[in-house]
Amino acid sequence: MKAPNWILWLGVVLIFAVQSVQAASISTRVRILESKVKKHDRQIRANTKAIAVQRNAVKKQGERIDKLEGRVGHLESFMKKRRGAVDKRYFYP
Repeated sequence: MKAPNWILWLGVVLIFAVQSVQAASISTRVRILESKVKKHDRQIRANTKAIAVQRNAVKKQGERIDKLEGRVGHLESFMKKRRGAVDKRYFYP
């Protein structure tokens, strides 16, 4: 009866060894996944900041375009007034 007792203890030791290896494997996987998540989080934040900068640049360009369009409209109305006015400097009364 000594042999089965020895085999039983060997089985218990093997079970604990396998479980500890699996636990180490799981913790390694968790660390790898955490690093990947951290990397993707940094990329997302960088992209978000870049998008915000681009939006601000587009907004400023839009404001400049609106300002120039206003100036063009003002200049066109000024030119229409000027064309409509007759130069009376050389007319006799």
